[in-house]
Amino acid sequence: MADRPFSDSDLIAFIRAAIAYAWPNNFVPTQKPDLPGFNETHYGDGPWNFVDLWAGGMTDMGFEIVTYDDVATWGAAYRGGVIDEALGPAAIYAFLAEALRSPHDSAFPLRGPAAYRSADGQWLYRFNVSGGVESFTAVEEILYRDSVVYQRVLTGGYFGDRNPYGPRVPLAASLFE
Repeated sequence: MADRPFSDSDLIAFIRAAIAYAWPNNFVPTQKPDLPGFNETHYGDGPWNFVDLWAGGMTDMGFEIVTYDDVATWGAAYRGGVIDEALGPAAIYAFLAEALRSPHDSAFPLRGPAAYRSADGQWLYRFNVSGGVESFTAVEEILYRDSVVYQRVLTGGYFGDRNPYGPRVPLAASLFE
């Protein structure tokens, strides 16, 4: 592991605070004039900075970057969204927010629990991850009455190579093994 001035738990705490600030609280993103159609949100705390850059609507694609002392340190890319529009995105995203805010003791605390069911039993959130904060791949799903209505694929981890804070780690194991 690389010698860096913060721990994995410091990074996780910062990312959780940044995500709680930027999403799902629906604060107004900034349009990117140099990237038409893209939106951007920012969050900072001391030496830490978080940027989420995305494009799309019902289905979106984007990435999150964390810097420490202005050095790109950690990132994640994602794609996905609402599959079944019949329920309406508001209901789906409201349940997603509920699942992400639910207390859980996950081995990968950057999203939601491995599984979360609504009080009425009709909604189910699932998060399947391979790897850890260093390097991961994941699939997030929401089912309504046993039918998938939302799906997102994520991948990310520490930057390596010439980054002083990035470890040289192998990619996360396949989700298909």
